[in-house]
Amino acid sequence: MLTVDLNIDAIRYVITNKIGFVISYYGLISNPVKIFPTVLVKKLLLLSKFPISVFALGKPYVMADNGVCDIITDEFYLNNSEILSITNKSGKRISIGRICSPQLYPNQTESFQLKHLLERAKNNVESSIIMHIGELEKKVEKIAIVGIERVNINILIELKRLNIDCLFSAGMLGQRESILANDLKLSVISLSFFDCIKKALEKLRTILSLEFPKEEFFLYDSKNPYNLGIFEKKNLLQLR
Repeated sequence: MLTVDLNIDAIRYVITNKIGFVISYYGLISNPVKIFPTVLVKKLLLLSKFPISVFALGKPYVMADNGVCDIITDEFYLNNSEILSITNKSGKRISIGRICSPQLYPNQTESFQLKHLLERAKNNVESSIIMHIGELEKKVEKIAIVGIERVNINILIELKRLNIDCLFSAGMLGQRESILANDLKLSVISLSFFDCIKKALEKLRTILSLEFPKEEFFLYDSKNPYNLGIFEKKNLLQLR
């Protein structure tokens, strides 16, 4: 079974259906554990009662072949040109994404603009959230795909130094980061990180099914914890 995360419902589903092997993007923990929280103890107790193997993909899956960045590159019809690396707090260079250029559709005659990238997002990616920063008519020639959940200010400054026109973020920007991107004239398209991981896992399931045709692989929908509320204007009182 493939899943974005190992929440309680996903673990119960594994046990109920006697699944022996689970591939999850998120593991049970993200940092060293000093005090075991109640939820983690509950998950460990459930998993310990049955012979279940769990493999956590984690952050390396973002940059892996056919991983998150590669899937986004394919879905948005982009040319993959080079690895995007930054210097972390420890002074080490780490890879966080790809630097790409847009491919024009055969019948496209005008220059590639932000609105074209947004159209591809709406048509090719099943995301519950699509947000953008920048003018729709702005020309886009150099695109950075950043496959991490949080894009900080230092990353935005580095992208500007690299003469990036547009940032494709597999996750929402914070308010401060959004303001800075707008000030830097850096166009941004943000999707739900959960939806991007799920899209990549769908491709992984297909690859595994072809590689191991006698085994059954399926993607469990662990549900995005973020819910969008839809409010309609009904029976509003008019103040006079």
